Amino acid sequence: MLSKLAKNYSINLLLGIMTTVCAGTGFLLYFKPGSIMQYLVKIPIMSFHIWTGFIMTGAVLLHLLLHAKWIKTVTKEMVSNKKGVLALVVTVFMSIGIFYAIVAMNPAQGPIQAPTREGYHMDRPFRYGNGNPLEHDKNYIDESQGTQDSSDV
Repeated sequence: MLSKLAKNYSINLLLGIMTTVCAGTGFLLYFKPGSIMQYLVKIPIMSFHIWTGFIMTGAVLLHLLLHAKWIKTVTKEMVSNKKGVLALVVTVFMSIGIFYAIVAMNPAQGPIQAPTREGYHMDRPFRYGNGNPLEHDKNYIDESQGTQDSSDV
């Protein structure tokens, strides 16, 4: 059985690695730097991005479960005084505002739209094939030639 310190260290290390990989692949998917992308065309970057996000979400949930007692104690202490409640409310609204500003007001991305059968709002339409979104990079449609193009990630 691992000590509490070893558990916390392991989960925090996992979170750090997954956050770094997820952020790095997100950067590559968003900006598509040509000098790097030419070497990465055979690597399923979107799959790495999606799965590191899933693992990161699980690690965050595990982290919160392991610290539930501390979270409960601190929340009770914060709610017990007016300044604590104000700080909590301001933090929640600022978090929502920052999230909204990043996601909804990003001019490069355009307005948020629900996914459609045609695709995941990438550069080109998406052919569903077996319906597995993790295999999307194999299913791009090259509109100019009407063929599938798996070389562009």
